[in-house]
Amino acid sequence: MSHGTPPVTYGARLQLRHESTNAILRSDPINYTTGSGQQEVTANRVEDKNSWFIVKGPNYLGDGWRQLKGTQVMNNSIIRLEHIETGKNLHSSPGVPSPSSGQQEVSAYGNNGYGDDNDDWRIETDHDAGTPWITTYRTRLIHVRSECALHSHGGHNNPRGQEVTGYRERDENDIWRVWNYNDINP
Repeated sequence: MSHGTPPVTYGARLQLRHESTNAILRSDPINYTTGSGQQEVTANRVEDKNSWFIVKGPNYLGDGWRQLKGTQVMNNSIIRLEHIETGKNLHSSPGVPSPSSGQQEVSAYGNNGYGDDNDDWRIETDHDAGTPWITTYRTRLIHVRSECALHSHGGHNNPRGQEVTGYRERDENDIWRVWNYNDINP
């Protein structure tokens, strides 16, 4: 880890940027009209209140994840990302196709941060297991129940941005980096 590149901690607020397209992960309070009918997740180049997430521990911890606040997230850790503006978690349901490409749908789900096991994502970097997730690292988020990677690419768009999906295979469209980061834990 080099000076000035902090590790990601539980309770931190962050934005994730898709490396191939420079689009920022986001969710607007608009539901899909197909598939799950849950809140849309897209990516675009707009940085606003709809592109911030809080890093939480896995679903099984419930509110117990708060005991982890300020602790470094390690490579291969299971996390949840709560959309700060709506209180819904980044989510994916196996078997639900995305509206544009037909890959696995990614949505925002739950109420005030409470959801289910489909909110769990594993952090994978190019570094050894058990090393801290550093904000500059190339990162894959792997949906725990389906093993699909958080994925996006140009060409599959809706009016709010490019489609974000779960994709079972691995390629460069699975790579994200922390774009903005605030580790102040209230």
